[in-house]
Amino acid sequence: MYIEVAKAKINLGLRVLGKRADGYHEVDMLMQSIELADQLTFVRDSQLTLQLDNQQLQADPQENLIIKAARVLAAHTGFKGGAKITLQKRIPIAAGLAGGSSDAAATLRGLNRLWQTGLTMRELENLATQIGSDVAFCVQGGTQRATGRGEILQPLAPLPKMNLVVFKPNFGVSTQKVYQAFNLQKVTRKVDIGQLITAVQTAKIEEIIASMGNDLESVTLALHPEIGLIKRTMLDWGASYALMSGSGPTVFAVVDNLAIARKIVEELPKEHLGDSYLTSTCS
Repeated sequence: MYIEVAKAKINLGLRVLGKRADGYHEVDMLMQSIELADQLTFVRDSQLTLQLDNQQLQADPQENLIIKAARVLAAHTGFKGGAKITLQKRIPIAAGLAGGSSDAAATLRGLNRLWQTGLTMRELENLATQIGSDVAFCVQGGTQRATGRGEILQPLAPLPKMNLVVFKPNFGVSTQKVYQAFNLQKVTRKVDIGQLITAVQTAKIEEIIASMGNDLESVTLALHPEIGLIKRTMLDWGASYALMSGSGPTVFAVVDNLAIARKIVEELPKEHLGDSYLTSTCS
C-alpha cells in the first residue's frame, strides 16, 4: 500500500498573453503549492477501481482524472495489472485550486511506486501533459513558473512560508466563459511575472505581495461581484493582501498574524456563503 498527498495550488501571479492558434490562451503564471490537500491510497489489485468519499465527484471512469492518469501510465509503461485507489477529498471541488489535477498527479506518483514502473519525475511530468494543463505542475509542485498553456515549467526557489486563508464561495465559475470574456486590451494592470519572480528570489514577503496579481480577476469580478466583497471583508479584518486564484471563484488572503487568520476563517462564512480554510504555502 502507498499513500500520496495531493496538494492544492494557487496562482500568485497570472498573466494572459493572448489567444493561440489552437484555441487555448498563452499564459505566464507563478504557481504555488499550499498545505490544503487530498489524500490518495493505492493498493495493488487485478482490476483498476476508484473509491470516493464525496458523492459530488465525477466517478465515471471516462471522465475522472484519477482513472485517466492511471490509464495513461499503464499505456505508456505496458503495465497489465490494476489497483484499488481510495480518495479522501478535502480540496473544494470546482474551486480553481487544481484539486482534480493534483489528484491525477498524485495518481501518477503513487502508481509509479506501486507498479514499480521506474519513471522519473520529469517523465511523469511529460505524461501529465496528456491529462491536463495543471497536472504537470502538480507532479512536483512547490514554486514554479508556468508558461505555454501552463505545461512548460521552470522550478524556482521555495517561497517563504505565508499563512493563508482560502475561501471557496458556494457558486462555481466557468473557466471557459471567463476566458471567452477576457479582452487583453481592457486589462489595466498587467501582471509582471518577471518582477514577481525577482521578488520571490529576495524572499521578502512585502515585495512578493506588491508584485502579485491576476489578469482574469476583473473578468470574473464582473460576472460575480460577490468575489470583490469577499476580498474586501478579508482586508477589513486584517489580511495583508487578497487575490482571486486562477479563473475563480476561490479567493486567498495572506494573513501575517495566525490568530487573525483563525478569526477570519471562523467568521467569514457568517458574512458570505461558502467554506473557509486555514492553510499555508509549502515547498
